[in-house]
Amino acid sequence: MSYQALYRKYRSQTFSEMVGQENVSLALRNEIKTGKISHAYLFSGPRGTGKTSAAKIFAKAVNCPNQVDGEPCNQCAICQSITNGTFDDVLEIDAASNNGVDEIREIRDKVNYAATQGEYKVYIIDEVHMLSSGAFNALLKTLEEPPENVVFILATTELHKVPATILSRVERFQFRSIKPSDIAQHLVSILSENEIPFSDEAVWLIATSAAGGMRDALSTLDQALSLDANHLTVENALIVSGMVSNQLKDSYVAAILAQNAEVGLNTLERLYEEGIQVNRFLDELLAYFRDLLLYQKAAQLITTPTQQFIENAQVTSERLFAAIEKIIKASEAMRFSSQAKLLLEVLTITLSEGSSRTTPIDNQLLAAMQEEIAALKREVATLKQSKKSSVQPVITQQASASKTPVATISKDELIKVLNEAEKQRLVDIKRVWHEFLEHLSPIQRALLNASNPVAASQAGVILDFSEEILAQKAMANENLLLEFENVMSNLVGFSPRLLAIGHDNWLPIRDQFRAQFRANKQNQDEEKIQPNQSSEVVDEKRLQFIDEARELFGAAVKVVGEDHNSN
Repeated sequence: MSYQALYRKYRSQTFSEMVGQENVSLALRNEIKTGKISHAYLFSGPRGTGKTSAAKIFAKAVNCPNQVDGEPCNQCAICQSITNGTFDDVLEIDAASNNGVDEIREIRDKVNYAATQGEYKVYIIDEVHMLSSGAFNALLKTLEEPPENVVFILATTELHKVPATILSRVERFQFRSIKPSDIAQHLVSILSENEIPFSDEAVWLIATSAAGGMRDALSTLDQALSLDANHLTVENALIVSGMVSNQLKDSYVAAILAQNAEVGLNTLERLYEEGIQVNRFLDELLAYFRDLLLYQKAAQLITTPTQQFIENAQVTSERLFAAIEKIIKASEAMRFSSQAKLLLEVLTITLSEGSSRTTPIDNQLLAAMQEEIAALKREVATLKQSKKSSVQPVITQQASASKTPVATISKDELIKVLNEAEKQRLVDIKRVWHEFLEHLSPIQRALLNASNPVAASQAGVILDFSEEILAQKAMANENLLLEFENVMSNLVGFSPRLLAIGHDNWLPIRDQFRAQFRANKQNQDEEKIQPNQSSEVVDEKRLQFIDEARELFGAAVKVVGEDHNSN
């Protein structure tokens, strides 16, 4: 007799044998017991969770003459023929390869014929989301007016791709991912039945690598036993599953938490030699840090933790959250990079450096931020109390309200930017503004949150700050000025200088520029108008000028002579 794969040999034959789907199996059994059988069902959920197996069990149960409590006997000719796939009244269709209108129309034509061997005709359509739009429409006709004693069972791994018109005409059952503990228990029963010695860690590795799918777990177990049919070892489980041993994960995490990048990189080299999959390792690393957090909050949720794992958990939650955030960002970057190994090595170094930032240093950073914010508040309060209206501070070399030297900004520089300003450049700056802020330190970000880009040219960007003292702080921050040019170069393709100005100082400069702009425009228009031009031409020029001014300055433009409520 030829060898039969484990996932086929140990496929569930009754509802009670289904692992991890107790709610679904109980509901289906009750419907069969009470005779309240619907004309159409939809089984959805991750792959390998028992959807097709449940459909076949259901087909056997509704046709089995010896059915007891909703379970098929699996001994009669009908049950055995359905199990073997030779029963004429149960048709299994793969929608991935039979997704056209013609195939569904053929079903619709044959569905009116009565069952020949059993009581019900059962159509099982696997991966139903693969049907074309025309095929769905043809199926919909049958579901709207179903013949008696015909049952449709639709199965899908992508429920969101099934049209709402289909969903509204079926009874839906959601299959969930199977818990690793349930998978491990089932694997142990199979190994014990076949009298195969095994390692508990090996079983757990296979169970967790299956990601909630029993079929994948059985296939992986099959591969491991093909390496050694007489013993399931950790080494073989690691080879076939692509998982990383707990020992190596413990060592790697211990190294980066101890700020020892060299040991962490050496551990990576060992993993490379074993053929590690980088994406899989990042997933396992993320799960490892998640488990450390769980252990800190509810230790009973982590089964049989190693001694090194327990030691690794003796860190602050802040360090674990920071590491998790970095791993997530690395996983996102990995999708768009061909240098997976390089990214993983950089992540290792980053995690090692970050691990040195323990709670005391974090408190120092927090204290520095709080002190800076408090100083800003005091200076703003002092400035408001003085009620100074002069526009000179922005142009002077050193702010009178601050002891920090301020980079010189001349009025001519601001006017130059305004003269060369382009609306599209300002749109581009505003489009990437939030992304730019993400590149800054918390203090820099807090400072620029009080500003708004108001004009942009290739040479510079004018930021209107709510208070002049904040603008001075920005211009005194050399790192911020440099960061602005460098980051903007990557985000928008040009490197403008940051020009910061307080709102009260910005308004007169802006108004002066507008007045000069209008005067220049009017002079140009008058020169272009010849004596023989009609008043209509003059009005057209005037309207064109107003439109251009509004495009540049928006609602701030007011036209003398227009209605007060006009825009």
